[in-house]
Amino acid sequence: MLLASACTLLMMSCSNDAELINVAETTGLQTKAFVGEADFQIVDYAGDKCIQFKNDSVFNAMLWEMNDMSEEEINNIFSGAGFVSQWQLMQEADQEQELIVDNYEKDLSQPWPAHQIKEFKQKYDDVFMFEPYDSTDFIAHYKLKGSTYSPFVNRQGLFLIGDSVVHASVYESLEEYFGLGISLYGDDMSTSEATSTNKAEVKYTKSDGTFVKVRAMPALEDGTMWIAGKEYKKVKCELLSQRKKVLWKRHHASVHFRYQLKGSGLGFGAPAPQGGYFISHDNQVILNIVDPYGKETYNLGVFGKNDRYGNGVPMWSLSGRMEIWSDEIPESKRGTSKVDFQI
Repeated sequence: MLLASACTLLMMSCSNDAELINVAETTGLQTKAFVGEADFQIVDYAGDKCIQFKNDSVFNAMLWEMNDMSEEEINNIFSGAGFVSQWQLMQEADQEQELIVDNYEKDLSQPWPAHQIKEFKQKYDDVFMFEPYDSTDFIAHYKLKGSTYSPFVNRQGLFLIGDSVVHASVYESLEEYFGLGISLYGDDMSTSEATSTNKAEVKYTKSDGTFVKVRAMPALEDGTMWIAGKEYKKVKCELLSQRKKVLWKRHHASVHFRYQLKGSGLGFGAPAPQGGYFISHDNQVILNIVDPYGKETYNLGVFGKNDRYGNGVPMWSLSGRMEIWSDEIPESKRGTSKVDFQI
């Protein structure tokens, strides 16, 4: 899900959420006039198709319109005319990865698919990341920090707003995304809030020997939104569900995600359905039960801005704890983590 920024979203240079480059300073953009009232168009830039939004106002308005759309619906808006988004690439990568797993698990007497796995990673390693700690897990993950941009970001990780090229921010290292890892061999493992921040994960061995894994990774959305004259920042959470017989693959599971969050300003909560006022859930225990297939991103809520900040007081802060387990993983084996964001 996406939220519009009430300010100029991508001009917040202090956030490093995206890098703007004026087209006049670059080469390779074949511009064309916008037709009629078109909000965006597909253009050629640096040898690749790219989405170009008309201006900042149009970009933010479109983000607002996409707020309640599914990823598939958003992708349908931007697909066509030869443009391939990172979201489309991820769908292709997930299907190819599952095909390798399924073909091998049909007959375990055949040679280990090392060559297929290597070729698969090489095909996508310019745009996606792969688990560094376990050779049996080669599921693709976005390098984009804002994976919600994926339906309109091309393989090079960019799109345009007016005459500016926007380079979406990416994770600088595997450790920044995957952390120190969770052991995927031997005994069941889970994260603990004593040592884990902003990542709750658990791996569990079922009675038939199959491994299952669920994970929750919250992150802050770019930009802000306004509710009843107050500025808020949105927090989302990527939930993951996988299973492994011999190789890891996407998996359907009923994931139980429990969290208790406290925010700056007026606290943590949610906008009313019509956006007219703020509903506080500050420091309340909330349990969500969802059914992700592989990796899916969910909205958790919003939190306020400190009216007075500086001298050690952040403009934005969100803290608390979270827990995760599933219908296949006992609650007693749940993974836990503290939540801590400060900007």
